[in-house]
Amino acid sequence: LPEVQKDKTVTVSTSDRQMSKAAVPSDGWVRCDDFPFIVMTSNGEREFPAAFLRRCLRLDIKRHTEDLFGIVEAHLGAAASSPEVGKLIAEFGDRVDTKKAELATDQLLNAIFLLQNGFGPLPDNLKDVVLRSLNESPVGGVGD
Repeated sequence: LPEVQKDKTVTVSTSDRQMSKAAVPSDGWVRCDDFPFIVMTSNGEREFPAAFLRRCLRLDIKRHTEDLFGIVEAHLGAAASSPEVGKLIAEFGDRVDTKKAELATDQLLNAIFLLQNGFGPLPDNLKDVVLRSLNESPVGGVGD
């Protein structure tokens, strides 16, 4: 948490290697010599207003199978090297590419975790639930 100093400034941490702390006046106005660069991410859950988007540089990042192996390895260790995991990653990519399913990477990680912790090989019905497209209605909910 920022420290409030006696001269009514707030000390905050920065990412600047030469200056790890900076004093910000209590009025909240930050004065700087360099143009600020702000990165925002979105997973597409909502639309942004056109006026906001006009002020942004937009970069859509496509997911590649090689990247998924790296992500799985980073989160689950050596798991990415097993043949079962490779098949699951390929199926995940196939669902996105051919079925145009909207899937989040954490769904793949969840499926691989289940695979490795006693639920594997995953039955098709469990795979269909875990890898359900985010733009589909859930099946088997209340009232079905």
